[in-house]
Amino acid sequence: MKRQTGYSFLDEIGLIPFEVQEKILRVVEYGTFERVGSSETKEINVRILGAANQDLPALCREGKFKQDLLDRLSFEVLFVPPLRARGEDLFILADYFAQKMGRELGKKGRISFTDEVVMQLKTYSWPGNIRELKNTVERAVYRTEGNYISEIVLNPFVNPYADAGAETGAEFGKSVIPAAAGIEDEGADMRTDKREAFNDAEGSSRGKNQPYPHPESFNDFLLCHRCFKRQSFNEQRNSIQHKAVKQFN
Repeated sequence: MKRQTGYSFLDEIGLIPFEVQEKILRVVEYGTFERVGSSETKEINVRILGAANQDLPALCREGKFKQDLLDRLSFEVLFVPPLRARGEDLFILADYFAQKMGRELGKKGRISFTDEVVMQLKTYSWPGNIRELKNTVERAVYRTEGNYISEIVLNPFVNPYADAGAETGAEFGKSVIPAAAGIEDEGADMRTDKREAFNDAEGSSRGKNQPYPHPESFNDFLLCHRCFKRQSFNEQRNSIQHKAVKQFN
């Protein structure tokens, strides 16, 4: 047997399936394992590091995590403070993410924040910690034409049309989009026919099981990653709206 040495990092161990926990317990207990599809036993001598944001003892009481495994992994337990409790680290990280995003977008000079934005960053609780901070800062840099960040969006899922009510169409795509485009409501049947014709035309490139989203699910267009970050935000939004409205023609 060839001895394997080093470190093994197990992230989000609270989400590991129960049957996998049993296999990890065997590795921790006996220091041996077999690869999938192999009968050769390998011996290891590694330090195991685990990370979790769940209450592992509570999961053990609920029967969702093996108590034996927790006992063996808890030789030393460390608690990492949340972002909101790390003081000036927040602004160091925010500045780092802003400058990095600025370079990716080809912006000249340093990215800076107004005092109002700094106060928002300071007073927000950051339940998503560093991942949420990174995404928030990158989004702000991306949406700002210059280098001076005067506005940040902490919750991108706030619907500006949520208070429109029945007068403008409770369902975002059915009334608001056609009205904004100057298109009369032709009825559900005609919209369905046009959507089916559009999907048939697109079928050769997208496949029948992947129809092009239509304005009745307009929010689907707006949930996008920053893979198109080099295109301006306004250009992306106009392009998305154009594609959505095009189906009604």
